[in-house]
Amino acid sequence: MQILVTGAGGLIGAEIVNLLKKNGYKITALVRKMGAIDADCTYILGDLLKQTLDELLGDFAPDVIVHCAAEIPASGKSDSEVGVHNRLIDDNVLNWALKKKIRVIYISSISVYGYITGQTCHEEDVSSVLTDYARNKIATEKAVLSRDDVNVCLRISSPYGRLQKHNTVMKIFVRNAITGNNLLVYGEGNRMQDFIHVYDIARAVKLAIEKQVSGVYNIVSGAPISMIDLAHKVTLLLNQSIDIKYSSLQDLQEDYRGFFSNEKARLALGWSPVVTLDEGIFDLAKGINEDSSNI
Repeated sequence: MQILVTGAGGLIGAEIVNLLKKNGYKITALVRKMGAIDADCTYILGDLLKQTLDELLGDFAPDVIVHCAAEIPASGKSDSEVGVHNRLIDDNVLNWALKKKIRVIYISSISVYGYITGQTCHEEDVSSVLTDYARNKIATEKAVLSRDDVNVCLRISSPYGRLQKHNTVMKIFVRNAITGNNLLVYGEGNRMQDFIHVYDIARAVKLAIEKQVSGVYNIVSGAPISMIDLAHKVTLLLNQSIDIKYSSLQDLQEDYRGFFSNEKARLALGWSPVVTLDEGIFDLAKGINEDSSNI
């Protein structure tokens, strides 16, 4: 089976490429720069903001597109600019897939649930108060699901893994621990996030391909952790000689509680996370140690 992975040089896309390749799939990886992934597959260098898939792929038509390519709010651009760019990228991919009649697995986000303060979110619990980034995710989900009854949207929580480039709280804590720097917690450290390792995301994609299911699925650990508890866990695992300090600055998301159900994915895909948070933290630390530019 031929699989096209967009955004294949990113944190999630690269892991998907590696797992699918190991399982015998023929992979075409669309990347913005060569060398972004290390796998034996076909590379196509291109920018979906500047080039159409027709221009990049010609007559090539895969069996499935796994669409990971996106800008994220942490990219330094404004929320509105990120939303506009992602709309252009998604329309580029979806219009091509519709014309070619190709199945789409879309990597979406739990941002569609808005600002959560305690309730457990299921797939039907989409918020009406959203950022431009999240509104575009919803618009693309609707477009994906309206075009074919075999398309899939996977809503990802807070992804992490050894190829992490952006300075998320997880990466900052782990990097500081292995370099001997104290961990800094904002506010009281009560904000809770659901961290999911990229290997488990890639497994969900593989199962979605194989099961021929459709619809929206939360791909989450189902076990959120507070920032203060994460800080304690990282120090316990990686460096017990450093301290945890409280910043004088407040956390503007102090009361955020990232509770999400993964029951639908368990039942329909036969999926559940296998990488524990401890294992994932060790994996991220290994990746940071292997790449000096990450320190």
